[in-house]
This record gives sequence, structure tokens and C-alpha cells, in this order.
Amino acid sequence: MRITLCQGATRSPNRVAGCAAVGLSASLHGVPLVVVAHGVRWRLESKLPGVSRALQVLQAAAPERPVVFADGTDTVFVRSARSDVDGALLQQVSRSSGRVVFSAECGSWPRCYRANYTGHALHHACLAKGHRTCFPNSGAYIGSSSALLRLLPELVRAQAPGFGNKAEEGDDQAAVHFALLGTVARGMDLAMDEESDLFLNMNACKGSGRLKKYHGLTERCHFGPYEPMKTLTRSYGAPGQLTIGQRVSGKTHSPLLVHANGNHDRLDRTFFGRPGAGGELRLSREAARNLTALWRGALLPQPNAQLLHPVLLIDSARGGPCRIATLDELLRS
Repeated sequence: MRITLCQGATRSPNRVAGCAAVGLSASLHGVPLVVVAHGVRWRLESKLPGVSRALQVLQAAAPERPVVFADGTDTVFVRSARSDVDGALLQQVSRSSGRVVFSAECGSWPRCYRANYTGHALHHACLAKGHRTCFPNSGAYIGSSSALLRLLPELVRAQAPGFGNKAEEGDDQAAVHFALLGTVARGMDLAMDEESDLFLNMNACKGSGRLKKYHGLTERCHFGPYEPMKTLTRSYGAPGQLTIGQRVSGKTHSPLLVHANGNHDRLDRTFFGRPGAGGELRLSREAARNLTALWRGALLPQPNAQLLHPVLLIDSARGGPCRIATLDELLRS
């Protein structure tokens, strides 16, 4: 059994979207889903402590299961774990108290960490293979519950005030960089899914990759142009039979989930092949309802049954510390 953690807390006015996309897709593929802090107004620095709390509940109830963490409003499952590679990885992470695999992306954020990765074995092996996606991303990762319980306190420590600079304070993306670089979480077996076998990040990189500064604090750099939309494959069958894949080096593979990196327009284009109604950064209430309706009508073969998919709510606004709900209840709240 693989359990998926979804960070479901959202900032108004995007609350309607919640975990709609990831919840509907988890139901479609039969993935056990745990939603953390649904409907709670939150700050970025609250994310990792909330996930830590959920992991403690999971470890007590179902110890040593493979757990996938996924951001809530911009992540969608595109298949269930079914291949021999998936099975081997799930066995590997479920048996290890230190193995965590992060999703990978092309750009370095919230600072340009290129110099920090000088001499870093995983990073340079990724570049040597010709990949552009050689930086970790905090929007999706997988490990056993015990491994993640070891990692999360280290990530919380790394985003504390004074650990990094002002741009890194409270940022889980910076904390993941610190972990992979060995500043925290030493002694753990950390890796990146640079070939996007499990996690496909939709963030693009444009231009030469030279350092860019934003508002005098945050930075971004990369190693050259990368556009995942150009390698995306989309195959429609009967309702509920949409297959998303990525074609690289003449071969097509289908990731476990797609993460839009906060750009909900890209999530809509990935599945429906057109710009989304919600603009570049977030869905409006109307667009969130439309996306939910599209998912219900187009991607759920048995909507009535699949909307009864159970969801474990932890520290939700209305459900208290821990209770079981249905997906339909989640989407209506």
C-alpha cells in the first residue's frame, strides 16, 4: 500500500480548489489519500510542521508504508504504481529508514545554488547524463514514514530564521536544497528523480540560465532552456482513460504524478491542452469549480462510486485532529 500526503491548506480565495485535482486523480487510480490542514489559512512556514504531524499519525496507525508527499492544489496523479521499477522503488523505500527521493526540476530557487553543488556527486551525475532537471523540488517526494519522520524535523530546522538568508527563511524549497547538500539531514540516503520516472515537474526554464534576482532577495538560475510541454504526450480513450506521458530520447514513459509548480495554467494545459481560465498563478473560484466539473465528467468512469473514495483528514478546519471523510465531502467543503 502506498499512502499519499496532500498539503490541503490553501490561501483564500483559492480555497475552493483545495485538493480537488489530486483528490479526484487519487480516487481514479485507487491511491490512499491523506489531506493535511484542509481549509486552514496557512503560511508557507506552517507546511513542514503540518506534514510532520500527519506522518506521526500515519506511523502510529500504519507503520513503515511508502508515503508520497504532494503539494495540494497543483498536483495530479496520472497513473497508479504498476511497473516493476515502481515496485522495486516502493520496496526499497519501505524497507529504509533513511531513503527519500525528491522530484527534480530545471531551475534553482529561492537562491542560485549552482556554486553550492560544485563537487556534489548526484548533481554532477545528473548533468553528465544530459538532463536539465538537476535541482530538487519540494513539491513531491517519497520515502517510508520513518524516513520522512527523520527528514522533516531537519527540514523544519533548515527553514528557521537565521539558518539561511532572508530569502530562504520559512521556505521548504530552500530546506530541501540544504538537505541534499548535506547541511542538514546528514546520514540519510537522499536522491533526486532527475529522469521524472515518478514525478514530472512542469516548470520551464528559458534563456541562458544566468542569475536573475527578484525584489532584492530571491534568485533563480538554471543550465539552459527546458520546456516539459514540448515532450508531453496525451492520449484520450474512454472517459477515465487519459494517459499523460513524457517522450524523452525516443522513449515515452508515464510519471506517477504531475506537479505544476504553482502555475495552475500549466496544470490545465497539461490535461486539456489549452490555457486555463485561472491565469498564471492561481485558480479563481469559478475556474476551480470548472476544473472540478471537468475532472468529474471527463476523467471519472464511475463518478458516484469514485466520489465515495475515503480521505483521511488531519487537522482540518472542520474535521478536528483526525477523521475519515469522502472525496465528495472534501470537494463540497
